[in-house]
Parts: sequence; C-alpha cells; structure tokens
Amino acid sequence: MHCFHVRPLLFLTASLPAFSFYTLSSITTKVRLEMFQERAACAGLHPFFL
Repeated sequence: MHCFHVRPLLFLTASLPAFSFYTLSSITTKVRLEMFQERAACAGLHPFFL
C-alpha cells in the first residue's frame, strides 16, 4: 500500500522544482525582454545597437 503512494509523490516532488524553475525563468526572460524593448524604444535606437 505504501509503495503505491510513494512513487507518484516522488515523481511530483522531482518534477515540481523543474517546473517551477522553468516557469520562473520564462517569466524573468519575458520581463527582461519587455524592459529591453522599452529601453530600445525610449532611446529610439535599433535593438541590435544596444
């Protein structure tokens, strides 16, 4: 009975950090990209020159 419950729990605990890290990194990348584009627009320069 216990063995049956341990496996999904282990899988969940193993996949949770990876999922949270992926979500966190995607959010930070999105925010960083938006800030970068905003800065480029304010400077009136082409993004490649920044």
